[in-house]
Amino acid sequence: MREETRFVNEEGRLVAVSISGSFLRGVTGFQSKGPQLPQRISVPARPAAAVIEEPTSQEQALIYRLSGDYNSLHADPEIAQTVGFERPILHGLCTFGHSARAVLRSGLVPGGNPAMLRSLTARFSKPAFPGETLVTSLWKEDGSQEIVFQTRVKERGVTVLEGGLAIIGENSSVVQEALQSKL
Repeated sequence: MREETRFVNEEGRLVAVSISGSFLRGVTGFQSKGPQLPQRISVPARPAAAVIEEPTSQEQALIYRLSGDYNSLHADPEIAQTVGFERPILHGLCTFGHSARAVLRSGLVPGGNPAMLRSLTARFSKPAFPGETLVTSLWKEDGSQEIVFQTRVKERGVTVLEGGLAIIGENSSVVQEALQSKL
């Protein structure tokens, strides 16, 4: 299933578009009749232009509950095991946020400026667990505005975000205004 949400500011100007897809673990053999998700992006076969490694804390999932996601599978070991995980998992928002920060810290975005980030997409492929180290590998062609990335868990050697694509461009006045209002 594909869902699109559009965000506009007070003047009605488009600020962002969020596109998401949903799935049910273990359910196969059906096709959506609605709009299809974008085609998957493969990482290049060459070595990454940058690799950013960052640990998560054991308490990270509990802290991320402050984002408003109170799903017990992020905090309660019994609930996590009931749905097939060995222990509580890290929020997808946390994993995605670590990847976004890696894009900005990679040296591939001029000045690491968040206002240069136009679009960020990725596919969640496996869960990450609190306390694991996230390793984001990034590739960029010279002169391109596209950065391809994937995020793996160092300790287990599994990819948790794949087919990541960051699109960078000139500073957006809307993004710049939003960033300035937070300072």
